[in-house]
Amino acid sequence: MGYNPFRWYTSGKYRKKPLKSNTPLLLKIQNGDFEHSPYLRESIDEENLMVTVQSGITGKDLEEALHKKGYTVGHEPDSYEFSTVGGWISTNAAGMKKHRYGNIEDIVENISMVSPKGTISQINPISRGSIGFKPQNVLFGSEGNIGIITKAVLKIHQIPKQQKYNSVLFKNWSEGVSFMKALSKTNYIPASVRLVDNIQFRFGQALKPRAEGFKKLKSNIEKFFVVNIKGFDPDKMCALTIVMEGTKEEVDYQQK
Repeated sequence: MGYNPFRWYTSGKYRKKPLKSNTPLLLKIQNGDFEHSPYLRESIDEENLMVTVQSGITGKDLEEALHKKGYTVGHEPDSYEFSTVGGWISTNAAGMKKHRYGNIEDIVENISMVSPKGTISQINPISRGSIGFKPQNVLFGSEGNIGIITKAVLKIHQIPKQQKYNSVLFKNWSEGVSFMKALSKTNYIPASVRLVDNIQFRFGQALKPRAEGFKKLKSNIEKFFVVNIKGFDPDKMCALTIVMEGTKEEVDYQQK
């Protein structure tokens, strides 16, 4: 009998479709308070900056709990509010702030997994070796084919002292791509840089709450300036969103 383990995953990448012959395996994931629930939290190692959690905790709950203690994992896929640590590992997830914190394979230290042959449980972080491959890497993106991820040890970081947001408009997609290529060749890489095409840009604008009063006037002036004076075509323009974080010196350096 084939089983296809499934839990909330990040949709930023293609998801494996289960075989028709597979039988769904439903797992009961215990929800609760990270601070007090043994089903979610096992330990926080503030000396070595690591946290041990069970796979059912969502990114949102994990970050909220860590923030109370002044820490962050820094992994933020689009679905981080609903996707879980187990889902991140099984789909080899990437986060929006990967330039600063890395992808999930850079964040995970240990993984525990239940397989048909028994339990895979790492006791200590695997040291980097100059020969051979890292066995743990086989588990990333395994999509439940090897076993069910039950627990993980993740790196944590102190919450950045400063965080700033910015955006840049481009007349077309080609200009935006050229900027991204030029940025990648510098040392000014922010925590997150995302280029959105015209469809995404217009969709985002449509979802914004309706402005009133002075904000509406300001918005109309900005739109007039961009379209009528700068000559941007609303049907071709695209945007770049930027998140800069770190120490004040780091953010000031990135803003250059």
